[in-house]
This record gives sequence, structure tokens and C-alpha cells, in this order.
Amino acid sequence: MFEQPLKFLVVFFVVVEPISLIPLFSGLTTGATAHYRRRMALKAVIIAAAILVLFALGGASFLELMGISLQAFRIFGGMLLFLLSLEMVFARESGTRTSSIEAAESKRRADISVFPLAFPFIAGPGARRRMPRCSPATCWPCSSCSPSHSC
Repeated sequence: MFEQPLKFLVVFFVVVEPISLIPLFSGLTTGATAHYRRRMALKAVIIAAAILVLFALGGASFLELMGISLQAFRIFGGMLLFLLSLEMVFARESGTRTSSIEAAESKRRADISVFPLAFPFIAGPGARRRMPRCSPATCWPCSSCSPSHSC
């Protein structure tokens, strides 16, 4: 009875990697007050949870509505990760440039909870990809699931 929810939580924990987010969060909030850190962490978790619940409830139907199969979604995700890794290996610039106005705005911006914490670090591509396949309606034991059904 608890096998599928436990499996979902373990895989989700591995995909999100909350332990690896600790140094990132510490680096982004260096010199900040404890109140600011708590507020940013709580806000990031709430926003990431909302994004993931939205993907869990409507991700598969949205992909179906757009005519995209889960297999095509996986293939494209793999190709995108491959291209990003090639850029990293060859140390190329991604092609995006920031203007001096954008750079100044990023220095003024104090709210890190939405970007980069909630999205893409907590509710990143791996977690969002996992959600349409593993929502409570599709993975947790119910009357329509067979015992051999797995994510």
C-alpha cells in the first residue's frame, strides 16, 4: 500500500537533491539576516511546490493537448541537456548577452526565492519531468492501477 508513494518520494528526493542546494542557498544569501534567509527559503519552497503540483495535475494533459508524447518530451529533454553539456565541455558562451541595464537590475534585485531557487533549482527540469508521469492519479494505488504498474 505504501510502496508507490514511498518510491515516488525517494525518486523525487534524488531528482531534486535538496542537500546539494544547501551550498547554493548559502552562497546566494551570504551576509543576509536570518529573517531574510528564512523568508526566502519558505517562499522558494512554496513556489516550487505550486509549480510541481501544477505540473502533476495538468502536465500530462497539457502535453497531450499540444500533441507532444511523453517519449518525444524525454527525447527533447535529453537533446537539450546534451547541447548544454557540450557548451560546458567546450567552455563556450551560451550566446545570451546581458546589457548594462540588466546587470544593474540583477545587482539591485534582492528576492532570490523565485529565480534561481524555486525555478530552476528546486522545481527543475528533472522534477517537472517526473511530475506528469507520477501524479497521485497515475502512480499511487487506486482502482485503475494494476500491481505491475510502475512509474
